[in-house]
Amino acid sequence: MEKQFEVDIDKEQVCFEGEWLDTKGLAEKIRRMIDSQDFRIGMAGVALEYLQKSVSNAREFAIKLAPDDAELLEAHAGKAKTEIPAFIRQAIRAYLAAQPPLEQGSSEASQMTTITTEPARPEEEQNAVELTELKQQASSKVLVDPSLSTGQGAKGVIEGSWFNKK
Repeated sequence: MEKQFEVDIDKEQVCFEGEWLDTKGLAEKIRRMIDSQDFRIGMAGVALEYLQKSVSNAREFAIKLAPDDAELLEAHAGKAKTEIPAFIRQAIRAYLAAQPPLEQGSSEASQMTTITTEPARPEEEQNAVELTELKQQASSKVLVDPSLSTGQGAKGVIEGSWFNKK
């Protein structure tokens, strides 16, 4: 199942057009679209199907943590203003994203990425990457093809174009 929409497994909701909807809410949205003769319901239907498959195919895993680790997990989840199960899922996805792609049909273990807060051992030091704070995204910038620049700004580009054809 290819990921197309963001799903909150705990609340059984999908983010569709910037709105978090459960199965009933999404079905009502589709019904309202049809009633208003807006028949562009394809993506809403795909979102509903994706939500239903995600929820019905979700698998549960149980973990046990030492008290110190549990308190640390609770503190980090609280700081992130995230429920603990959602925080654990985010951490697992971040870890899995850091792993190299799995080879199809290969059973031998490739070099896996280990995320740890402990100092690297001497034999591992050359492969260690120091974790840093998340960098803030810069504002969006637009790249302009230099051939479009006339030195006269946008007016010079538009004057000789098809915009002014009569």
